Amino acid sequence: MHAYATQSNKGLFFGVAIILLWCGNLALLFSQEMTITALPWIIPAVMVQMFLHTGLFIT
Repeated sequence: MHAYATQSNKGLFFGVAIILLWCGNLALLFSQEMTITALPWIIPAVMVQMFLHTGLFIT
């Protein structure tokens, strides 16, 4: 039961972190001056999101 709660909390934490990253990416993308700055962050964000999505279900 304790392990389940810990896993759930970790998933929630990463979920919030991903949402914050995406909000930041969108804000940067809509600001034309910062589009180039945002691009390097998009690919890692997608990779992390995919890894967490599959990893949480596997574990």
